[in-house]
Amino acid sequence: MKNIILIACLLIGIKSYAQKNYVSISASAFFATSVKDPINLLSSTIEYGRYLKSGISLGISYGYFSLDADQKYSLARITCPILEKNDVYNLSLSGGVGWFYKFKDILFEYDINNSFKISDKNSLVLSYCVNSAFGDGNMKSFVFAFNRDF
Repeated sequence: MKNIILIACLLIGIKSYAQKNYVSISASAFFATSVKDPINLLSSTIEYGRYLKSGISLGISYGYFSLDADQKYSLARITCPILEKNDVYNLSLSGGVGWFYKFKDILFEYDINNSFKISDKNSLVLSYCVNSAFGDGNMKSFVFAFNRDF
């Protein structure tokens, strides 16, 4: 119920100030964590969000923190652009807070994102991500994503 309320407030709040939407599908691999089981070092996420006129984007994501089916989570994320080159390359910072469904634990995340435009509406994103969850405050991963603007 918390997630439904969060999503509704986010969508209503930014509807009048948004330029365009995006969907992002991502996969990530953890490389610095106390977890050693290989199946728990891979994750996947889908995110829906909106770009604001200022260039900042707000998004809601849903995914699996690991390939273990019990680790489903949702995350609210804000992304701020830092550097843009020729409308082809974009460097940005993002941060978010999420919620694990089964474990009732909070996830904090911050990222450095490198976005490369491959066509008018499509881009590839490579991110360095730091997560804090399950008592492990320094879990690092590389994230590979495909973004589609509409």
